[in-house]
Amino acid sequence: MSSTQQEIAVQTILQEIDHCLLHQSNSLSDSSRGNSSQVRFRRAFKKEDIHAIDSFITENLQQSNEDVTEAKTRLSDHKFDDVEKREVHHPLYFYILLEEKIKSQDEQQTDNSNTSLLDYSIQGVALWYFGYSTWKGKVMNLESLITSTDLLEKRMMDILIHLARRSDCQRIIYQVQGKDNAEVFKEKYNPELLHEWLTLEMGKEKIVSFLQNMKHKFDTELLLANSYHKSIDKPTKNNMKVATKDKTEVQYIQETLDSILINMNIAIRKQRQKNQINSSKAPLRLRRAEENDSSSILKLVNGLALYEKALDEVHVNEVIYQRDGGGDHPFFHCILLEEDENEEDKIQSSSSHHNNNNSNNHVVGMGFFYFGHAMKSGRRFLYLEDLFVESNYRKGGYGTAVMTVLANLANELNCDRFVWQALDWNSPALAFYDKVIGATVCNGLYTLRFDKARMSMTS
Repeated sequence: MSSTQQEIAVQTILQEIDHCLLHQSNSLSDSSRGNSSQVRFRRAFKKEDIHAIDSFITENLQQSNEDVTEAKTRLSDHKFDDVEKREVHHPLYFYILLEEKIKSQDEQQTDNSNTSLLDYSIQGVALWYFGYSTWKGKVMNLESLITSTDLLEKRMMDILIHLARRSDCQRIIYQVQGKDNAEVFKEKYNPELLHEWLTLEMGKEKIVSFLQNMKHKFDTELLLANSYHKSIDKPTKNNMKVATKDKTEVQYIQETLDSILINMNIAIRKQRQKNQINSSKAPLRLRRAEENDSSSILKLVNGLALYEKALDEVHVNEVIYQRDGGGDHPFFHCILLEEDENEEDKIQSSSSHHNNNNSNNHVVGMGFFYFGHAMKSGRRFLYLEDLFVESNYRKGGYGTAVMTVLANLANELNCDRFVWQALDWNSPALAFYDKVIGATVCNGLYTLRFDKARMSMTS
């Protein structure tokens, strides 16, 4: 998909969401006509919304005795979309507001209602962003859901499910802290509770510590060259950099990733020369996937699904990967691990921009990821959806190399954290993440999932 097509697609998404919210608000207004209060939904897009959201969240956290130390600063530098000015953040995330229009006591005593006298107050906030499932496609990731009453929570869930279906999301993912809270949510809305899935993460300090360890393993600083630092604009302090006239935010991410991949491929080459990485097979290199790699991605996804005994669960094809992974606003990113017979010539060409013949190389692994948005920090985080290396190439250090590249990317982009999930029965993967990567298991964090069937049952 071209940049222009992607821009139109993003505009269409925003317009569809706004239209859907307006339609649902009108339906609620009609059903509540004659009551002392009315409810409406809208997407936050004004500077004034930031302070209103911040105040509502702070008040609700205080009432629930939760920590509010970050509440007053988390949204202070937030910026909303402006597609016409090409100021669209990556990832695409949305604050949905549930507002209650409450009539004053004086107005309730009069027959002639004047809408200008209505008081508007936020009674619910939901933050969600587009994620991506290698097996299903686009996903609504619900980052936060806060409402003042259970009834309004139900209304907010109804609108979120409606938005997910209209946005062609195949799933809704929501994570809840505490088993009791997860069970209560499951009882209310009937999502699937994924007991087998564990969430692992590295925060900022662990990312830096991991990279220090990898610096010694791969004998390289794994940092961008000074000349590259000078040639591109760095993100702003809070990492909410928007597109500029000459460079979109995604282009900055891609260039940063390409530079990291070049350094890693040099490090892998050195390791091969020292025989510290298995040299019995063809040399391998890492590169960033592009639109014409969709068939390779599908092959690897099927390989992972076969390993997890769920091959029939894959419902994405090459056309969908190509559509959703291209342009200035891709829904996912991917690193490919491929055989490289011409290692000497291609070591400096980690981006497939410089290698138009990549389809001739045997792709044997991938790191499939996207970016989420954390409400508490106001920054993006990197989410690894799938890490897969074909069995013949495992235990060669390549999985560690992919994780190192992604940790470095998260660090360079000032991400809030680096997150992924693993099945609790996958002992080899859990041992790798614990001993080699040093990740932390998020104990007590439960994942709930709506598929399309459950969305239909709930809405």
